[in-house]
Amino acid sequence: MDYNHFKGTFPKLDWCRLVWQQFIPPSRSFIYWRWVHEKLLTDDNLQKRGCNLASICCLCRNYTECSFHLFLYCAFSMKLWNWISSGTNQQLNLSCWSSLLQSSQDGSALCNQVLLAVVLHTCGCFGLRETLGCSKGSITLLNVFFTGLSLKFG
Repeated sequence: MDYNHFKGTFPKLDWCRLVWQQFIPPSRSFIYWRWVHEKLLTDDNLQKRGCNLASICCLCRNYTECSFHLFLYCAFSMKLWNWISSGTNQQLNLSCWSSLLQSSQDGSALCNQVLLAVVLHTCGCFGLRETLGCSKGSITLLNVFFTGLSLKFG
């Protein structure tokens, strides 16, 4: 047996090349990285680490909080993604984190960069909810979202 047998084969990480770019703030890239590696301090990840707590999504207050619900399937998140899709005239694939990132790469180079920045900024805002706390909910998240967009593009 050789080294490659023990090393194994891993899929190429194309998302890394997209996420870690100069026009993307490292804080947003880092939150996306934490989401991909299931390192966000969502209720489900805290429970996996031994914390006993009741879980509820701080945005919709209907389902247990996990990163996929928070980022993709929450009613609040879906409204925001649909708003971004209609505003950019691009269909975003919300089936998983990699599809979301890939769907931001279907236009011209400049449009791809803008849409990628918006997608990562949005993911960053969802990731920031752990520092904002659930008591502030969706209104504060919207304030963070639009303030960040106006600073970047205003």
